[in-house]
Amino acid sequence: MRVSCCFLLPKLCLIRVDAPICPAHDILLPRPELRLPVGLNRGGLKVPCLYEGSHPSLFEALQQFFAHPWHFHILFAQRSTDDAHISPETFFHLLASSTWAANLRILDQNIRRLAFDEIQRPNLRTTDDLHRQRRDLTTLLSEVNFLLKWLSPDVKSELTALKDTLPASKYIGYPDVILQDILENGNNLEKFLMDTFTLLLSTISVVDAEATKEQGRRTQMLTKLAFVYVPLSFVTGVFGMNVKEINGSQLSIWTSVVVLCVTGVSALVLFMGYDWLQSRKSTNR
Repeated sequence: MRVSCCFLLPKLCLIRVDAPICPAHDILLPRPELRLPVGLNRGGLKVPCLYEGSHPSLFEALQQFFAHPWHFHILFAQRSTDDAHISPETFFHLLASSTWAANLRILDQNIRRLAFDEIQRPNLRTTDDLHRQRRDLTTLLSEVNFLLKWLSPDVKSELTALKDTLPASKYIGYPDVILQDILENGNNLEKFLMDTFTLLLSTISVVDAEATKEQGRRTQMLTKLAFVYVPLSFVTGVFGMNVKEINGSQLSIWTSVVVLCVTGVSALVLFMGYDWLQSRKSTNR
């Protein structure tokens, strides 16, 4: 994505934004950013992209900026004086603070969706999404703190002077106040995110316990099934088909039946005794 910024006049700046890049699904591109030669730091003012959407677009950041009526009024409302216009530096600081505030709202929605909906049945995708949200939130807090540190005092003084030229009912949001609110709400969201990680670990433990319980139940069913077939296998292995009624052997078939009954009753007594001991241990606890 290419972004062109041209200062036509001291009070007029033209921004041209190309169409957003549409990468392939298997290619993860870093989010583009716009750095403008305004501000007190040497790196310039950073205007981020919105965190939502499948394709990064700086044009969407401008769209959400002008979706707020008070932004529109600052730029295009009727003034009491003809020279009451904001400078490009003030405009871009308003754009940056508005975009960071929108990104915080997006992160808040995503984190709460993960915390209240998807965490109930977590998987690897849930864990990856939480880590991505934590990365984006950490980046946001760092960039907002840096922007607030190098915010020029001329921005607020210019907006204060501009407010006197607007009707009393018109609202103006100062970038320093907006950035302070972002830091406060972002820190609270970070605490909520860490609590979500703790809840995720607890949920995973509960899910693992349920899976272990289900495996134990299936093992118990297999044991009960073995209770029927183990005595039969034992008697068959001992006697085979060597009985008088089949191949003229000296042993009668009733000998096999008696041994089978004794073996089955013995196995039943052992299983019942084991269950009784387990129930006694559970009662004593």
